[in-house]
Amino acid sequence: MSAHHKPDQPAQYMGDSIAHWEGNTLVVETANYKSGYWIDGHGTPMSKNGRLIQRIRRIDENGNPKLEVRTTIDDKDMYTKPWSFARTFVWRPDRENFVEFNCERQAGAPDGISRYGAIPEPSDDQ
Repeated sequence: MSAHHKPDQPAQYMGDSIAHWEGNTLVVETANYKSGYWIDGHGTPMSKNGRLIQRIRRIDENGNPKLEVRTTIDDKDMYTKPWSFARTFVWRPDRENFVEFNCERQAGAPDGISRYGAIPEPSDDQ
């Protein structure tokens, strides 16, 4: 793994990411998290010392172009060895814009009013 940040820079809440190309695959490595967090909505944990490696590439599935994202979690604090999972998405080059997802509204009550609010970033001493 390459160095992600200078020693005098603080860790980031969602980590530092660097990327490089391996042929037609974009490899994104993320490390140096400010605190641990859940990798997914099911509560899969990762410590602040963990590292994510995402390999993003275009694939062909039965004549249909797709985007594959293979994620490897390397976290010796939480797991005995690195492990991986893959997700495949429909390739839609005709869609130029992403549809906005408002987390505050989605997490709130059915009337669209958030009752949770933003959670402040933890301090460096936590």
